[in-house]
Amino acid sequence: PRCFAAVSVAAICYAMMVSLMAALPLSMADPKPAWFLDQPTDIAAIAATGFSFGETSTVIQAHMICMFAPSFVTGHVIRCLGARVVQAIGACIYVGACLAMLLSIEYVGYMLGQSLLGLGWNFCFVASSASLVLRSEPGQELTKLQALNDLCVFGLSGLVSLLSSPALRALGWGGMQLLGFGTAAAILCIVAATEVAATRETGMSEGTAAK
Repeated sequence: PRCFAAVSVAAICYAMMVSLMAALPLSMADPKPAWFLDQPTDIAAIAATGFSFGETSTVIQAHMICMFAPSFVTGHVIRCLGARVVQAIGACIYVGACLAMLLSIEYVGYMLGQSLLGLGWNFCFVASSASLVLRSEPGQELTKLQALNDLCVFGLSGLVSLLSSPALRALGWGGMQLLGFGTAAAILCIVAATEVAATRETGMSEGTAAK
């Protein structure tokens, strides 16, 4: 139970990142503004032509850099702030990513959104991996626990990757960002519930020790 939150956050944040990254080339090839938002008139020209292969590749490269480059300092941030705080920060960055890609289908919107998406994934996933080890129960076999974590993470991510294109067709790029908001909210709820449970457990332990 103590590791459920870490596995859940890892799986959810990975699936969210994969869904928005996998659908990106299709969206940039045929960008369409969210139907519920008013867009500037010059957006029509972008929607008519789409973005080039080179522009799309550059956005994906920026996304990949932001996924892995911060790892040099993420561990230090986790040590200073704690895994749950870093997970919450990552979820908030996810919100910023989805907001950027929801409000703009211009090149800068895609670039900013995907860069933030990579950074948010790094914070959430690395913090979840660290939390999985730190919160494992004494005597628990970490190899089996890690295997279960990988099964959940990559199984869900593979499924979401297959569904990203149909989701883009059904919901549109804007609709997928709304799903992203919901996913970030789910991560924050899991982190908050874990914090409450940990605080309660600590209080009970202190009460027992006092007796």
